[in-house]
Amino acid sequence: MEKIFSEAEKLVSWRESLKKKGLKLVLTNGCFDILHRGHTQYLYGARSAGDALLVLLNSDSSVKRSVGSKSSTSASACNCSIEGIYSCDSNLLNME
Repeated sequence: MEKIFSEAEKLVSWRESLKKKGLKLVLTNGCFDILHRGHTQYLYGARSAGDALLVLLNSDSSVKRSVGSKSSTSASACNCSIEGIYSCDSNLLNME
């Protein structure tokens, strides 16, 4: 099964397969521009709330619109780091 979705159609298909199996999907997103322990705990907690976790990762432009120039790290760089967290059986979708 694909863990990182780059196409919405594949995500929809995966979601439909969860529905057919009666599985609960938990959805979360955030500005993971600086990945820290709190983020990791948050994601593991979110994962434990259902059968599958979908993490929506904000793009650099989205983070800048949200937090302005306060961000010192690019979201793209941290999104690469957060991909390692998907080992907690979560799935990722990069968002613009």
